[in-house]
Amino acid sequence: MTETAPLSGLSWTRGYTDPAWIRRFTTSGREISPSRRVWRGAGRPRDLPGRSTSSDPGTHELDTVPLELNGRAAVTLPDLFAAAQTDAFLVLHRGSVVYERYLDGIEGHTPHFNASAAKSYIGLVAAVLAHQGHLDRTLQTSFYVPELAGTAFGEARIEDLLHMGTQVSYGGRRLFVSPGLDLVVVHFGSQVISSAVPAVPFVPAFLQIGAHLHSEAQAATR
Repeated sequence: MTETAPLSGLSWTRGYTDPAWIRRFTTSGREISPSRRVWRGAGRPRDLPGRSTSSDPGTHELDTVPLELNGRAAVTLPDLFAAAQTDAFLVLHRGSVVYERYLDGIEGHTPHFNASAAKSYIGLVAAVLAHQGHLDRTLQTSFYVPELAGTAFGEARIEDLLHMGTQVSYGGRRLFVSPGLDLVVVHFGSQVISSAVPAVPFVPAFLQIGAHLHSEAQAATR
């Protein structure tokens, strides 16, 4: 990885979204950007019943279930995984793992970028915890994560985070301003959280410009 490619081997690309490179990117995050393993704490991880880590297709009944996609000929899950270059696939039902596959050298412990996929399961878990009374959405984030005290994330309410409405600025930088929403600051970068400060008031319209920006947790409670 330390060798420089010859100019003849270089070409214009879309970056990490190029199909040829996306698996390399999503599985080598710790080599590309600063990261740190978060300790789970002194307690042991809870074993999920029914856990199976088989990577061999055809060993589970779900492998033979025909899937019809957009009116095309039926395919099986292994066929779909191959066509979509799937890295890992897991089905969790009522607290038990009923299906689990890792492909192309990926293993259960392999670090992997999940990007916006995290919004779905973190939002749903937060919605469940709030419904059960274990999470107060009106409290500041620093109540649950004291390390965030003194930052814009720590001062924001849990509700603000679930609505992606923290509106922070890293070191005062404004990297993108939507022409239609002058108060909206969208930041994509790797600045440290400690530099996050409140930028502008929360703009509800910000959440209406695309489903990608909509709170999964809010949708789950409707």
